[in-house]
Amino acid sequence: MKPYYALCQMPMPHDADGVLYNDKDGRELDDRADSFARSCVRTLRDVGYYDSFVGKSVLDVGCGRGVLLSMLPASVRIGVDPQTGAVHNAVPCVRVVLGTIEKIRLEFDIVMSWHVVEHVDDPPAFVCDMVAHTKPGMLVMIATPNADSIMARSESWRCREPFHKYLLGRRLLRNLMTDCGLVIERKATWGGFPAPRKAWQEAANQVLKACGHGDVQLIIARKL
Repeated sequence: MKPYYALCQMPMPHDADGVLYNDKDGRELDDRADSFARSCVRTLRDVGYYDSFVGKSVLDVGCGRGVLLSMLPASVRIGVDPQTGAVHNAVPCVRVVLGTIEKIRLEFDIVMSWHVVEHVDDPPAFVCDMVAHTKPGMLVMIATPNADSIMARSESWRCREPFHKYLLGRRLLRNLMTDCGLVIERKATWGGFPAPRKAWQEAANQVLKACGHGDVQLIIARKL
């Protein structure tokens, strides 16, 4: 498999804790997990794939405490996360496994990751692992910052953070997924345009969304 090059690679701070969890005692730091999950659900509805979860088995890679999984109409909800806080605070209807995707020995109807691939050391291997855990003919969903967005050209871009190891553009992520044996079904971007007034920001974000230049991307693909 050919190598993939990202917009930037940043060192992981040595003292970095989990973004949503204080891993020292397992307490959730704030309500970002809930608001993030609601945003993901809105996106899935917007792209027309929310109903694809009805009655399906789902694996969420980097699931936190499983809030997003709990909001989906799936019949089987399993997540994997490297933070012990995620396991200790898992919501009742979701099974959260401590570790990485290699800890899971099952195949699923839908395997997804939301803002995880930018944190891993080897994005191609990570995506191929997701595909390996997906049943033939079923779906893989990956959301990550869009390094091809207009905002990504600025040093103040909100996704240019020290705990992001790689930032992938739409073409890189698409090619990565197809090289792992996936057929792209849906691509979407949204959000992130800075503006002094909310109405201006919403209008700008709608234009960027229509043009595919929002600063967050979601690609949905099907395994052959």
